[in-house]
Amino acid sequence: GLGATVLVAILVALIVQLECGSWMLAFAGGSLALLGQGFLASPPGIARPERLMLALALLAIMTIRHVPGAIGALLGAIPLAAAVFVAPQALWFVLGALVSLALERNRRFATFALTAGLLVAAGYIASSRWLGPWFNFDAWDAPTQALQFRALGPVRFVGDLLLRTLGVWVMAALLSFSMATEPWLGRGGIWMCTGIAALVGGLVATQSRAFGAEAFLPSIVLVSLVGPLMIQRVTRHLAAWEDPDRPGGENVVLAAVLLQFAAILAAVPVE
Repeated sequence: GLGATVLVAILVALIVQLECGSWMLAFAGGSLALLGQGFLASPPGIARPERLMLALALLAIMTIRHVPGAIGALLGAIPLAAAVFVAPQALWFVLGALVSLALERNRRFATFALTAGLLVAAGYIASSRWLGPWFNFDAWDAPTQALQFRALGPVRFVGDLLLRTLGVWVMAALLSFSMATEPWLGRGGIWMCTGIAALVGGLVATQSRAFGAEAFLPSIVLVSLVGPLMIQRVTRHLAAWEDPDRPGGENVVLAAVLLQFAAILAAVPVE
């Protein structure tokens, strides 16, 4: 539990550093991912499979992002398929990766889809035969029977977690949609695609009677990752609007980081 939590925070920091080249944003992303996992989604010290799933999913997406060609899609599909059997929420990461690779319009999409599909299907068949009917019940019947319409669930998810607690990063991501360069395109666009997929997964999770705060872990971690990437893009774009030689809005970025820290700390429950 603790090891997976720390690993997820380290991976978020590493990804932000590789994408932004900023140690300040890397520290901010990793620290906020650590705080979010420890205080916003579940009480500290409780081991949750979602944390290990997130570590596997981030490693998989990093592989797809940085290893070129079909080999990157193939190698990334393996840990992502394994993540599905750690926590089913990993399916949203599979969907996000599929959308991103489909937008690339090359054979990486077919390689990833075929590999991930075969691995998930083979794992499901093997688990069903080994564990018996209880596996099928836990995998399909129980989640399906727990579904119910809860109108206030998505409203609270968006209003409380996304806008009140993670609002700075969420607004930065929204502003990035107004830029000429779409944030979901290109190799780096895979982070935006998986971030959106994680948020959709959080919305869907609110419609289950078995819903718990731990269902927000993927959303919290992905917002903590995508937020720093987008705040840098937006501030650099605005700073260079009239003068391309101006610095990339470092003071604004620092202020945004501090505001986001303050918002998360204010949301930490005090007993």
